[in-house]
Amino acid sequence: MQLFTRQSANKPWKRITAAEPVVVGKAGLGWGYSALDLNDHEEPEKVEGDKRTPAGFFRIGASFGFAPSRRPGYI
Repeated sequence: MQLFTRQSANKPWKRITAAEPVVVGKAGLGWGYSALDLNDHEEPEKVEGDKRTPAGFFRIGASFGFAPSRRPGYI
């Protein structure tokens, strides 16, 4: 896995970390419900309980609540 960033939607992506080995899902990936139209129908689709991680594009919103962290810098 690598981390990329860009200054805006019109700017190119810039790699900011080296590649690191990862394991994603015990049974690999399957296209998530919101991305089924991207599947070429030869790739697995995520089904509840299949131990796959959903693949697709997901908005990352606020997380961990709104209260100040009792462990700043931990994550």
